[in-house]
Amino acid sequence: MNIFIIIALCVIVIATLIGIYVQSKRVIDIGLPYLREPQLFTDAERAFLHVLEHAIGDEYRIFAKVRVADVICVESGLAPRIKRIASNKILAKHFDFILCNKADLSVVCAIELDDRNHQKKNREEHDKFLASVCERVFLPLVKIPAKEGYPITHLRNSILAAIGIPDATAIATPSQRSGRAAA
Repeated sequence: MNIFIIIALCVIVIATLIGIYVQSKRVIDIGLPYLREPQLFTDAERAFLHVLEHAIGDEYRIFAKVRVADVICVESGLAPRIKRIASNKILAKHFDFILCNKADLSVVCAIELDDRNHQKKNREEHDKFLASVCERVFLPLVKIPAKEGYPITHLRNSILAAIGIPDATAIATPSQRSGRAAA
């Protein structure tokens, strides 16, 4: 084969590869196709937040809709590909509520409100994965079934027991001690 033909074929292959690379890096202008959500919480989440605030009292701070990646990080020292895969698995997920120590805002536990969406097949897989991750990093994950009403004392005791306060029944918020809490 003529050397010029070989050089021409190499140039064509290189030009094609460069074209493919440039095309893959091209930013597509999609404009700004976004809308503002009318509210941050669903009705069930909003109602539960009020009950949760009452059950926990002033001892902890509650944060809602916190990204898993803001609470849990990927181990260092992993191969870049493994680290990227592990990061991608938690990036788009969030906890419904996070309970933090009021003094230093350290994360005490995660709380998931299990509504009808948690019964879907893909959501069940998501929930199992999240439970496994929380178990791996020793983060208590409290799952609360969504319902019409929540007994304050039961909710408080469930959460306190999950975070390792052994005699949770003996601990009450100031409003519970004065008898103002709804059961």
